[in-house]
Amino acid sequence: MSRAITGDHLLRAVETQTFIKNGVAACAEGIKYDFRMGSQVLKAKFGRSMDMAKMEESLKPDMAIEPGEECLS
Repeated sequence: MSRAITGDHLLRAVETQTFIKNGVAACAEGIKYDFRMGSQVLKAKFGRSMDMAKMEESLKPDMAIEPGEECLS
C-alpha cells in the first residue's frame, strides 16, 4: 500500500535533501511539492542552451522538456 508524505515529513525531506535535492521549503505545501524550473534550458531542437527569459514569445511554446534534454539552472 502506498503512503503519502505530508506536512512536516515533506518539509523535512526538503530540508535534509533526502529525495528532493536543492529544494525550496516554501514549495512544500500539505501533500504536494511545487517544482520550479530555471530559465536556462539545454534544448536539442535548437542545438544549444537557451535562456527562456530572453527568448521570443513565438518560440516559447516549443520549450517543453523532451527526453534527453535538461533544465540547467
